[in-house]
Amino acid sequence: MSVSSFSKKLSPKAFSVIEAGQPLYSDARQVRRYQRDIATANLIAAPNCYSFDAKKTDQDRPKPMPTIEYIYSAHSAFAYLGSAELNKICAEHNATLVHKPILLSPVVETQGSKPFRERTQAHVDYFFGRQIERWAAYRKVPIVNFRPTYHDADYSLASGLILALGDRGIQVDRMAHAILQAHWRDDADLSNHETLQKVASDMGHNAEALMEKAASQQVQNKLLANSDWAREHSVFGSPTYIVDGDPFYGQDHLELVKRALSQPFAPTKWSNPSVQS
Repeated sequence: MSVSSFSKKLSPKAFSVIEAGQPLYSDARQVRRYQRDIATANLIAAPNCYSFDAKKTDQDRPKPMPTIEYIYSAHSAFAYLGSAELNKICAEHNATLVHKPILLSPVVETQGSKPFRERTQAHVDYFFGRQIERWAAYRKVPIVNFRPTYHDADYSLASGLILALGDRGIQVDRMAHAILQAHWRDDADLSNHETLQKVASDMGHNAEALMEKAASQQVQNKLLANSDWAREHSVFGSPTYIVDGDPFYGQDHLELVKRALSQPFAPTKWSNPSVQS
């Protein structure tokens, strides 16, 4: 396509800008450059686009919306403690949460973590007692002062209730928080159908339809797939947040997540000796 024939495709307004401020080019390389200039200038003729500014660079252009991969279990104390703060960070940075609820025990045990009953009393009392109390006070999150009564109950249906709404979006964010809150604030049994129906209904959903979808094989297979994905990616706890491939374990690292959204950390250069015997 010649310069003149290409130019005729421009709107009159855009062409006048080019004619006033851009030279005509003769060789193929210069024609390609000219065509790029035309495409940029043509933005001014289109509504709701950016006005032409020759001084703008790629750094000035709008950046893609950042995402946080959010790996957690629907009954996780520390996911609950960080939930409100996480949503606040997403709002501040226009970031999207990609929800990946998992079945926690099979995932962490793959990484060598001991089941709850096999840990020492001192370890349990500190990490699953005192630390919960302190973080709840620090983040001003209402919480029970004991391990929830039905904490060991099957929570796959509760996880399905989140996944039935998708893996991202305000409704998914709200459902995840509501389920975590019901368990850790209200001592709710996440295996109880009536309890979960009430959570869904209180949020304005068609509870019966959503519960049916949550229990479907398709949604439950997604829960299993998330758990397999977490094992393959060496996830060893809930919650884990991943920003541009960089994982952050624990809600106590949300401040680092916040920093990573605006100023990513440099790639790791750290090297450890192998722990394999």
